[in-house]
Amino acid sequence: MEPYWLVKKKISFPALKEDVRADVAVIGAGITGAAVCYWLAGKCRVILLEEDMIASKASGRNAGFLLTGTADYYNRAVQRYGREKAKALWQVTQENHDLLEKHIFPDAACDHQRSGGYLVASSAEEMRDLRASVQLLREDGFHYQLLGAEEINAVLSSKDFHGAALNERDGEVNPVKLVEALVRKANRNGTEIFEKTKTRGITAGKDGFYITTDQAVVRSNYLVLATNAYTPLICSSLQDRVRPTRGQMLATNPLPKRFRGVFYANYGYEYWRQVPDGRVLAGGFRELDFAGEQGYKMVTTKNIQRNLEKLLARLALEFKVEHRWSGIMGFSADQLPIIGPLPGKDKLLVSLGYSGHGLGFGFYAGRMISETILNGQTSNPGLFSAAG
Repeated sequence: MEPYWLVKKKISFPALKEDVRADVAVIGAGITGAAVCYWLAGKCRVILLEEDMIASKASGRNAGFLLTGTADYYNRAVQRYGREKAKALWQVTQENHDLLEKHIFPDAACDHQRSGGYLVASSAEEMRDLRASVQLLREDGFHYQLLGAEEINAVLSSKDFHGAALNERDGEVNPVKLVEALVRKANRNGTEIFEKTKTRGITAGKDGFYITTDQAVVRSNYLVLATNAYTPLICSSLQDRVRPTRGQMLATNPLPKRFRGVFYANYGYEYWRQVPDGRVLAGGFRELDFAGEQGYKMVTTKNIQRNLEKLLARLALEFKVEHRWSGIMGFSADQLPIIGPLPGKDKLLVSLGYSGHGLGFGFYAGRMISETILNGQTSNPGLFSAAG
């Protein structure tokens, strides 16, 4: 079945058929590639190349969550990165959402809401982590609430959960509409966009990069690989930096309104939300088959899909499944994005390794890359360094 978001995809662009010259070539029309084009548009000549369709990879196959933070809960992020870096990461994702609200959402219909994000405890251990996280988050200036078992189970019409942490500033968006809005704005400001244009080879010369496609060649001064999990297929030197990992989802038929907000449970291995037309979207359970969920095959499997249905049944929903799909995420070793120029190649910039949180970082990442191209430097330069 086709991903729910892509059924309603509206815009399209032609394939590249003639050689073209650009200041910046961007490969990959997901959230980051579109964001790079948005930030650069009107300041230099930009070409965006997409081998399939706008937002057809991970950016159009996720749940549309705009969460603060990383894949880790905050107490574990502090242990992993240290207190200062963890705080900076949470601030970046908070700013990412604020930037979208300032630049994109006021005049783009992306079904955006600050509806609240719930981190839901499926066990007593997870609830202990949430309590520790909320205490640290409050100390560091972030506004989270703790909900007890009775409170969250009342929200979810369930008896299964041990409590939750709520950030009322988190929210949701239609990810394809968001990427389309970025692309439209960039295109109106001069960015040239080509779909169905696969990169067949890249050559670096003294006068820039030569990107060979099926029918034409692009020559550019700068090259941006906004290709997340697919980056090693283009740049083999990054093969050890990112692990392609499948995520599976489903969407139900339209149902009576039950949920407001987005729900991220069992350390993020289960997640769901209800979209404006009443459908409930659910994803996760890759921990049931870590090995089998590696690689580039966008397929669904009976075991994981069966467990997604069981999750919705536990939430007391009566439903029919109308869409099933998967997408490929890029996981880095430390679960942080890798953003910026490659060592010794200051005109070749990459973005990969979002580790399931691309919407939370992508617009900010696009600004980082554009600042590097335009100014030679960016904010938070060491936070997501591409240095090995």
